Amino acid sequence: MSGLIVHEWLSPAGGSENVFEAIAQVFPEAERWCLWNDAGDRLQPVHETVLARTPLRGRKALALPFMPTVWRHLPERDADWVLASTHLFAHHARFGGPARDVPKLVYTHTPARYIWVPELDGRGDSLPIRAVSAALKPLDRKRAQEPVAIAANSRFIADRIADAWERESEVIYPPVAVHGFGEEPDLTAAEQDQLDALPDSFILGFSRFVPYKRLDAAIAAGRASGLPVVLAGSGPDEDRLRTIADETYPAR
Repeated sequence: MSGLIVHEWLSPAGGSENVFEAIAQVFPEAERWCLWNDAGDRLQPVHETVLARTPLRGRKALALPFMPTVWRHLPERDADWVLASTHLFAHHARFGGPARDVPKLVYTHTPARYIWVPELDGRGDSLPIRAVSAALKPLDRKRAQEPVAIAANSRFIADRIADAWERESEVIYPPVAVHGFGEEPDLTAAEQDQLDALPDSFILGFSRFVPYKRLDAAIAAGRASGLPVVLAGSGPDEDRLRTIADETYPAR
C-alpha cells in the first residue's frame, strides 16, 4: 500500500522533526510533504508546498492564515492513506486525485498553541494571529473530525485534543533513546572544564531557547530558591533570557 506523510515545516532540529523522521523510516516508500523544508538534506526527499516559493516561507506567524488553504489544495496523488504529523494545521491536509478521500491518520504533538492556548505561547499574541484565531478555531475543530484515528504524544496532549477538537485519541509516546540517559558521557576536555566549573547545586533548564518553553520560569525559580540557574541550549530567545538573567543575577 502506498502512503503520503505530511508535516508542518521542517527545521534543522526539533522533536517533531525527529518523529517525522522516525515515521519516514517506518514507511520508506511513502511520499513526504511539508510547507517548507529548512532541514537541508536530513529528511530528503521531501516535497514542499507552494508557500515555500513565496516571501512567506519561514515567516510562520504571517503565513499562518494561509496554511489551512494551502493544506487543502495539495496536488493530485494516488495513494492508499495519509499520515499527518501535526502541531499546527498539517492534519487539514487533503490531496487531489485518487488520494482525496483516502483514510487519514494523525499523530499530534499538540493542537495549535497559537490559537488554542495563546497564553502559553507568546506568538499567539501577534496582531495577525489574534485577527484570525476566532475563525480558525471552529475550522480547526471541523478538520479534526476527518481523521479515522488520532494519536497524541502524551496524556497531557490527549486531554488538550479532547478539549480543543472534541476527539478521543490514543497516546503513542514519541521515539526517544532513553537508554542513553543512563550512559556515562564521553566528554571532551573543554566540556569537562565546563562541567567542573558548575556549582554543586543548581537549577537546570534544557531546551531550545524559544519563548513558549518558558525557560524564564527556571530563572524565576532560581530567584525564589536562591539557587543558581544553568540553561543549556540555543535559539532565538537567548538575548531575552540573558537580559532576564542579568537582571536576576547582576553580579554573576
